[in-house]
Amino acid sequence: MNTISNLILKYINNEITNDEQLQLDAWIIENEENRKMFIELCDPVYRSLLLKHLKTFDENEAWNRIQSAQVATAKEKRTFFKNRSMAVRWLTNAAVISGIIISTVAILQHYNRVGQKAYEKDLSINAPVQKVSGSNNAILTLANGEEIEIETASNGVLANLGATKIVKLSDSVVSYVANVGVEPISISWNKISIPSGSVFQVELPDGSRVWLNNMSSLRFPVSFLPAAKREVELEGEGYFEVAKSTKPFMVKTKQMNIHVLGTHFNVMAYPNEGVTKTTLVTGAVKVASNATGKEVILKTGQQALVTPGSDLLKVSNGNIMEAVAWKSGEFGFDGMNIESILRQMERWYNVEIVYKDDIGGGSFTGSFSRRKDIGELLDILKEGGQIRYELAGRKVYIYAPK
Repeated sequence: MNTISNLILKYINNEITNDEQLQLDAWIIENEENRKMFIELCDPVYRSLLLKHLKTFDENEAWNRIQSAQVATAKEKRTFFKNRSMAVRWLTNAAVISGIIISTVAILQHYNRVGQKAYEKDLSINAPVQKVSGSNNAILTLANGEEIEIETASNGVLANLGATKIVKLSDSVVSYVANVGVEPISISWNKISIPSGSVFQVELPDGSRVWLNNMSSLRFPVSFLPAAKREVELEGEGYFEVAKSTKPFMVKTKQMNIHVLGTHFNVMAYPNEGVTKTTLVTGAVKVASNATGKEVILKTGQQALVTPGSDLLKVSNGNIMEAVAWKSGEFGFDGMNIESILRQMERWYNVEIVYKDDIGGGSFTGSFSRRKDIGELLDILKEGGQIRYELAGRKVYIYAPK
């Protein structure tokens, strides 16, 4: 774990090499605990709260407390851990803690030495001005124009479309299931649209699975014909787990097309973001710019980026944590500029961001549960000296920090 602690330190300090980034990414995606631990250690507010306890830190004593799953006082519970789920992970999962504690202490000692400013204030006391939360729904549009509101429909078969039936498995999953013995003879298309505050999963007729982020839509065939390509059209953001097949699978967006045979990857193609990004989690994909036809092959951990009006198709080492945090119900930011963060909040919480001042080119690294109130994330940005804000109905007025 000393190696991992060094890699995390290099990552935070922007000193990590391409090979080291790939090694770190492999550790992050190894399991959910690694991913969450990494997000927390990259959060400067989280590190600052932990630094309060570093001066009196006794590793043996701490390990004894971890083994017995006890915390000295209720005050420590409130400040040392930001929420109950974090406490459970740190205090009861001894197998994880025994490996990661060395990394955690090394990182905290490093930041104590360099004198990073600590936010001593317990952020939980900063009650939000007003709750603004999203809904949980999706709209399925059939080929004949009929719309089905998934949230209000009962579980079970929603429609029988000849060779395929649509089955609602839960409020957040629908599956397209082939009817045994019935062959598709023509292509008809469906579209699923996800509003703010929702993440939805679609199981396509070939077995591929797609998670759709809020304010996104996917257009896809009800059945994939035997001799035809597997093609879908995305606007917004989606995470794809493509079923292996001899038939290519293509994701079409306005700025780029992605060609695969079977792999896991994330595509971000929101119209108001100004860029389209494909981040490869596992396998290999071919990405093509629609403007120039230029093609590149991505390897695991790489990201392709196209900017509208530009002939460039850029390839770089991507940040898997940041790209797919939404799929696990979190905002994940790794040096992301504040305006991009606010656009994510605008889509998720269904609010309008109104800039009253020029807020400059600030950035933020950290994570935040998307189940939390919008005011809590705004408070963290405010505490970090990034913005001031005012909530009024479904509008959020943003001011420059004083």
